Amino acid sequence: MPEVAVYDRATNNPIFSRDLPGSCFDLEISNDGQRVVAGAKSVHANVSGNGGRVELCDMGDEDFALRSVPHLGANVVLNLYGLANKNAVVARSLAELRTPTVFPGVGTLYIRRNTLNFFQLGVTDPSGFVAGNFQFPTDPGLIGTSLYFQGMTTFPRRLTKDWLKATIVP
Repeated sequence: MPEVAVYDRATNNPIFSRDLPGSCFDLEISNDGQRVVAGAKSVHANVSGNGGRVELCDMGDEDFALRSVPHLGANVVLNLYGLANKNAVVARSLAELRTPTVFPGVGTLYIRRNTLNFFQLGVTDPSGFVAGNFQFPTDPGLIGTSLYFQGMTTFPRRLTKDWLKATIVP
């Protein structure tokens, strides 16, 4: 029997469920309802035991995602889902925009333009997917610093609707 079940408002059947090894003690849901984070004990709630885990349950529909932990020196994987057979780049910034900027026909920019740096992610495959790497710095003085990322495909330009804030941990 699954400990986590996610429902669409319009249905009585779960659209996603996860059977965890123990009891679920906490849940957080993203504003758009696409991601659920569940904190679970390693055993049932009424059984004595140590350990547990935190699990991300992703309903999909994201077009830009980070697939690793952004710790010092980490080589993280960035996934972009965009237009097929197009160059994909990632914009990196030191801050988010308080008021996002809308570029008609291109999309909405969520990260600050005056600190942008771009790097090539690769070329999307026929389904529009590409995965690439980003190397986080190794300077211990940067622990707690956040970097902001947003993807884009070129010719024609299309910004991803999703953007990321990654805080560097030890």
